Amino acid sequence: HLWACLGLHPNYTNEKNFDEAAFETLVTSPKVVGVGECGLDYFRPEGDMEEIKKKQFAELEKQVQFAHKHDKALMVHCRPSKNSMDAYRDFADFVEPYAKEGLKGNMHFFVGNLEIAQRFWNMGFTTSFTGVLTFTEEYNEVVKAAPEGMILTETDAPYAAPVPHRGKTNKP
Repeated sequence: HLWACLGLHPNYTNEKNFDEAAFETLVTSPKVVGVGECGLDYFRPEGDMEEIKKKQFAELEKQVQFAHKHDKALMVHCRPSKNSMDAYRDFADFVEPYAKEGLKGNMHFFVGNLEIAQRFWNMGFTTSFTGVLTFTEEYNEVVKAAPEGMILTETDAPYAAPVPHRGKTNKP
């Protein structure tokens, strides 16, 4: 009853590389439905931001091409810098040509604005929301505007527990 995505989270790109050969046998399993969590994370950089972005993009490109090659969706981790939509914009600019060729994906734990959400929906990417929706109204406009079939819910366990469990370990 479990399904999997496989990939390299952007927070680990400084210490690891996406090893396509290592994932090549795993991706053939019918239980593997996507590639990820892959993407861009600009929220808490440790070091030279330009070098971090360069490395994240290099590993992202490998994973996007891998997903495209194997007809798998992307599970995207995109976290912009504070008070910005920068990582979302950079990711959308990068992935748009692949989306035009049929690549699909989900913007996991989406915290973007309506403009960014519409851009992803127009590319065929879904957006998913966590228990955060139970303690802020910041994303109401995005949720209300979502086209049918383009919005998902998720737990992101063990993080982002919904009210009345906020502050505790989240469970699926």
